[in-house]
Amino acid sequence: MTSDKKLFYFLNKYFVKIREETLKTGIRII
Repeated sequence: MTSDKKLFYFLNKYFVKIREETLKTGIRII
């Protein structure tokens, strides 16, 4: 795995987590 792919994977995971939290609280960040 290249560092670029690793970074992309990490950011994607992080974004999904943020999105789940957002849906739970009902607050729209984006």
